[in-house]
Amino acid sequence: MPSKRALEAKEKLRRGEIVYSAWLTFNDVGVAEVLAGSGFDIVLIDTAHISITLENLHHCLAAMKAWDPVTIVRVPGHDPAGIKRVLDIGADGVIGPMTMDAEQCARLVASRRYAPAWRRGFGPRRASDHFRDIAGYVATADAATFVIPQIEHVEAAEQALSIASVPGIDARPRRGSPAARALRRGQPASLARRDQPARILLIVSCRPGDQFGTAE
Repeated sequence: MPSKRALEAKEKLRRGEIVYSAWLTFNDVGVAEVLAGSGFDIVLIDTAHISITLENLHHCLAAMKAWDPVTIVRVPGHDPAGIKRVLDIGADGVIGPMTMDAEQCARLVASRRYAPAWRRGFGPRRASDHFRDIAGYVATADAATFVIPQIEHVEAAEQALSIASVPGIDARPRRGSPAARALRRGQPASLARRDQPARILLIVSCRPGDQFGTAE
């Protein structure tokens, strides 16, 4: 079942309040339980760069449910079938990595919404408590599910305002180490200063009039 706190977290972001999150980057259910029980509003789960399989993601989501954090999964790509499976096992949302433009972002949003108007096939087994609460899940799925485009590439940064204007996205993250930023600019990673602090992840609401910022 998705978190009952998802709508609350969205409202906090819309009001400009701080929402605390942590990354799960270990393929370990015990680590997932420790993070979930540490008081974070959101646990972000990385399946894009880490060896967390769909099966183990399922186990992690089930283990964290006792504390009911909002769970948002950074999926490996923008494949609607992969996004559907992550949502069907109970994740509260997805981060679409390397989102390059507004068109790709719109397809990402469509992947969270049900057909025939959108692209998500129907079968929310664990998300609906194995169909025991199908009406409740369907009634809140669209409003409660997070969709976050991740802007990582320098060319995507030039499209940032148009990406942020796509209806249906809930937040925008900015993240990257100095080496990663150098590579995205076409520079050798060695040009990144080792003593330069990495940028922290920001989950910022997409309220009308918001602007992109930088955090070091």
